[in-house]
Amino acid sequence: MNTGEFTFEWCNADPKSTSASGEISNPPLNGMAPLLAKETEIFLPSSITNERDVVVEGLEASDLHHYDPTRQTLYIVTADCETAGKRHRVVVKVRPELRAKFEVNDFWMDHGYSVVSVGVVTLAVLIVWLFPITIVTP
Repeated sequence: MNTGEFTFEWCNADPKSTSASGEISNPPLNGMAPLLAKETEIFLPSSITNERDVVVEGLEASDLHHYDPTRQTLYIVTADCETAGKRHRVVVKVRPELRAKFEVNDFWMDHGYSVVSVGVVTLAVLIVWLFPITIVTP
Protein backbone atom coordinates (compact mmCIF):
# COMPACT_ATOMS: atom_id res chain seq x y z
CA MET A 1 0.00 0.00 0.00
CA ASN A 2 2.88 2.38 0.72
CA THR A 3 5.18 1.40 -2.14
CA GLY A 4 2.85 0.24 -4.90
CA GLU A 5 5.13 -2.76 -5.46
CA PHE A 6 4.64 -6.47 -4.84
CA THR A 7 6.02 -9.83 -5.93
CA PHE A 8 3.77 -12.67 -7.05
CA GLU A 9 4.95 -16.24 -7.61
CA TRP A 10 3.18 -19.37 -8.79
CA CYS A 11 4.17 -22.81 -10.03
CA ASN A 12 2.96 -25.31 -12.57
CA ALA A 13 1.77 -28.57 -11.02
CA ASP A 14 4.23 -31.47 -11.02
CA PRO A 15 2.62 -34.87 -10.36
CA LYS A 16 6.09 -36.47 -10.05
CA SER A 17 7.24 -34.09 -7.30
CA THR A 18 7.88 -35.57 -3.88
CA SER A 19 8.08 -32.23 -2.09
CA ALA A 20 5.92 -32.36 1.00
CA SER A 21 6.97 -28.95 2.29
CA GLY A 22 4.19 -26.52 3.04
CA GLU A 23 6.55 -23.55 3.13
CA ILE A 24 5.86 -20.51 1.00
CA SER A 25 9.38 -20.56 -0.44
CA ASN A 26 9.04 -24.25 -1.35
CA PRO A 27 5.37 -25.05 -2.03
CA PRO A 28 4.22 -28.60 -2.73
CA LEU A 29 3.82 -29.16 -6.46
CA ASN A 30 2.03 -32.48 -6.37
CA GLY A 31 -1.63 -32.93 -5.62
CA MET A 32 -2.49 -29.75 -7.50
CA ALA A 33 -4.92 -29.60 -10.38
CA PRO A 34 -3.22 -28.90 -13.70
CA LEU A 35 -3.56 -25.36 -15.01
CA LEU A 36 -6.41 -25.06 -17.48
CA ALA A 37 -5.65 -21.49 -18.55
CA LYS A 38 -2.50 -19.60 -19.38
CA GLU A 39 -3.93 -16.37 -17.97
CA THR A 40 -3.42 -15.14 -14.41
CA GLU A 41 -5.62 -12.33 -13.08
CA ILE A 42 -4.42 -10.02 -10.30
CA PHE A 43 -6.61 -7.35 -8.73
CA LEU A 44 -4.89 -3.92 -8.69
CA PRO A 45 -7.09 -1.23 -7.14
CA SER A 46 -7.46 2.03 -9.01
CA SER A 47 -6.51 3.92 -5.84
CA ILE A 48 -2.96 2.66 -6.41
CA THR A 49 -2.78 2.74 -10.21
CA ASN A 50 -4.68 5.99 -10.82
CA GLU A 51 -2.76 7.99 -13.46
CA ARG A 52 0.27 5.72 -13.07
CA ASP A 53 1.93 3.21 -15.37
CA VAL A 54 1.85 -0.43 -14.29
CA VAL A 55 5.28 -2.03 -14.76
CA VAL A 56 5.63 -5.82 -14.76
CA GLU A 57 9.13 -7.31 -14.43
CA GLY A 58 10.20 -10.94 -14.57
CA LEU A 59 8.19 -12.11 -17.56
CA GLU A 60 9.81 -14.21 -20.26
CA ALA A 61 10.01 -12.86 -23.81
CA SER A 62 6.99 -14.90 -24.94
CA ASP A 63 4.81 -13.88 -21.96
CA LEU A 64 2.30 -11.03 -22.20
CA HIS A 65 0.59 -8.70 -19.75
CA HIS A 66 -2.18 -6.09 -19.90
CA TYR A 67 -3.68 -3.88 -17.20
CA ASP A 68 -7.38 -3.02 -17.58
CA PRO A 69 -8.11 0.03 -15.37
CA THR A 70 -11.89 -0.29 -15.78
CA ARG A 71 -11.79 -3.79 -14.25
CA GLN A 72 -8.85 -2.96 -11.96
CA THR A 73 -7.24 -6.18 -13.14
CA LEU A 74 -3.76 -7.09 -14.35
CA TYR A 75 -3.80 -9.97 -16.84
CA ILE A 76 -0.64 -12.03 -17.27
CA VAL A 77 -0.45 -14.67 -19.99
CA THR A 78 2.41 -17.14 -19.65
CA ALA A 79 3.47 -19.12 -22.68
CA ASP A 80 4.81 -22.05 -20.65
CA CYS A 81 2.15 -23.47 -18.35
CA GLU A 82 2.81 -27.11 -19.25
CA THR A 83 6.37 -27.64 -18.00
CA ALA A 84 5.98 -29.53 -14.72
CA GLY A 85 7.34 -27.63 -11.72
CA LYS A 86 8.04 -24.43 -13.67
CA ARG A 87 8.07 -21.41 -11.37
CA HIS A 88 6.77 -18.06 -12.51
CA ARG A 89 7.73 -14.87 -10.66
CA VAL A 90 6.72 -11.30 -11.45
CA VAL A 91 7.41 -8.02 -9.71
CA VAL A 92 4.65 -5.47 -10.24
CA LYS A 93 5.34 -1.75 -9.69
CA VAL A 94 3.65 1.54 -10.43
CA ARG A 95 5.43 4.59 -11.87
CA PRO A 96 5.63 7.26 -10.60
CA GLU A 97 6.02 5.71 -7.17
CA LEU A 98 3.43 6.22 -4.46
CA ARG A 99 3.93 8.65 -1.63
CA ALA A 100 3.64 6.84 1.69
CA LYS A 101 0.19 7.46 3.15
CA PHE A 102 0.41 5.12 6.08
CA GLU A 103 2.97 4.91 8.81
CA VAL A 104 3.64 1.31 9.69
CA ASN A 105 3.19 0.82 13.43
CA ASP A 106 5.72 -0.80 15.68
CA PHE A 107 5.49 -2.03 19.26
CA TRP A 108 6.22 1.36 20.85
CA MET A 109 3.69 3.22 18.70
CA ASP A 110 0.96 0.75 19.66
CA HIS A 111 1.82 0.07 23.31
CA GLY A 112 4.32 2.75 24.37
CA TYR A 113 1.95 4.70 26.63
CA SER A 114 0.84 1.52 28.40
CA VAL A 115 4.42 0.36 28.96
CA VAL A 116 5.48 3.76 30.31
CA SER A 117 2.38 3.99 32.56
CA VAL A 118 2.98 0.54 34.06
CA GLY A 119 6.65 1.44 34.54
CA VAL A 120 5.82 4.67 36.38
CA VAL A 121 3.28 2.95 38.66
CA THR A 122 5.74 0.12 39.38
CA LEU A 123 8.49 2.62 40.19
CA ALA A 124 6.17 4.55 42.52
CA VAL A 125 5.18 1.36 44.38
CA LEU A 126 8.85 0.36 44.74
CA ILE A 127 9.78 3.78 46.11
CA VAL A 128 6.97 3.70 48.66
CA TRP A 129 7.87 0.13 49.66
CA LEU A 130 11.63 0.81 49.94
CA PHE A 131 11.30 4.21 51.60
CA PRO A 132 8.19 4.07 53.75
CA ILE A 133 6.80 7.38 54.88
CA THR A 134 6.54 7.68 58.61
CA ILE A 135 4.09 10.18 59.92
CA VAL A 136 4.99 11.64 63.29
CA THR A 137 2.05 12.93 65.26
CA PRO A 138 2.65 15.36 68.18
